[in-house]
Amino acid sequence: MTTENVNNRLESIAPGVYRFDTGYIRPRHTACFIIAAQDRVAIVDCGVAATIQPLLAALDSLAITTERVDAVIATHAHLDHAGGVGQLMTALPSARLYAHPSAARHLIDPTKLEKGVRAVYGDAFFDREYGRLEPVAADRVVETPDNAEVPIGERVLEIFHTPGHARHHQSIFDRRTATLLAGDAFGVGYPELDSPAGRFFVPETPPNQFDPDAMHASIDRIIGLAPQRVAPTHFGNVDEVATIGQQLHTFVDQYIDCCRHAQSMDDLEEAIMALYVRALTDRGRADDVPRMRTCYGLDVQLVAQGLWDWRSKQNVSA
Repeated sequence: MTTENVNNRLESIAPGVYRFDTGYIRPRHTACFIIAAQDRVAIVDCGVAATIQPLLAALDSLAITTERVDAVIATHAHLDHAGGVGQLMTALPSARLYAHPSAARHLIDPTKLEKGVRAVYGDAFFDREYGRLEPVAADRVVETPDNAEVPIGERVLEIFHTPGHARHHQSIFDRRTATLLAGDAFGVGYPELDSPAGRFFVPETPPNQFDPDAMHASIDRIIGLAPQRVAPTHFGNVDEVATIGQQLHTFVDQYIDCCRHAQSMDDLEEAIMALYVRALTDRGRADDVPRMRTCYGLDVQLVAQGLWDWRSKQNVSA
């Protein structure tokens, strides 16, 4: 991969904070982040195994040697965020991996994680998109309680637990630049649907840990931190934080209503897609519906699966 190609995937979003497009699924779908302070560096999320060599090339393009990376921080253990962490840690001799206490064990021994992901996506998708999961040595993993702090040079990165998408989800706040790296705790939105009407964001509720009350609380917690920008993994910046937060709250409530009335998971998937179509149409963006169906097709399937799983645990009747 040429430096030019890497640079096309690397973007400064705040002083010392860079977003790197992992290329997972398609361009501008999934990001990870590089935070540089003095001569020390942190990486937040890392993508899948195929991301690691391009990510190392991106570090090189920023004149960052691997020895300068002190921390790799996982927002959560889902593989589009942390599937390549074992390979990355092998390449970073000085780094420690910081993970939620409930995620750490799955990154040390990814056997159970792999089994669960194969059950959701199937073997063909897993082998094509994720490849081999490499374990991380336990003595290189640091569990991060809520409100933990990770020092990086003169910067201090604050860790806030933000469950709802997953019980083991955490977000990272760089107070120096008021940038909140949200993982999947503040929804997903793709630049293809950006418009004068604003960004279009929806909550992501994959199986099997969706919790609507926790998701509402995490959205409010992020808003309450008053970040200048939220940088979700999927994708771009959120500058109108309170506005998008309210959009997410509304969708969560609508998801639950759809879930309560669905007769099957296929029925639920159709209802979720109809929510998105109606939301775009109400914004005067009906022409974007075909693009939305393309961008959010996989997300709708995961949302429906996660909601249906939640419903089965709640004994919600149709």
